[in-house]
Amino acid sequence: MAKIIKRTISWGASTALDLTGYKLYWNVGANANVDYLSTNANVGLKTTIIIPDDVPAFPLGDALVSLGVTAYDDVGNESDMTVIKNVPFDFTAPDAPTNLVVGVL
Repeated sequence: MAKIIKRTISWGASTALDLTGYKLYWNVGANANVDYLSTNANVGLKTTIIIPDDVPAFPLGDALVSLGVTAYDDVGNESDMTVIKNVPFDFTAPDAPTNLVVGVL
């Protein structure tokens, strides 16, 4: 199995008194828009997550990804979305070397 370097995503905490957690949204592609209809995952109360460990559904390719984070409360209301666009992610390893040979001197 190849060694893939993990990434962290972090944000500043919401000050809402009724905060229940955060949602991470994403959309793949150059200049892709991210909104409340984008693929998402609840990440609990963490303000730093490790990709792909904390979000197994996150796409593991080599692409530009737009990200958004919202805070939500106990009834499901969500804050405005904090967005960053065109983040380069690369979770693909190079092809392995071939034809390893041990010789005698």
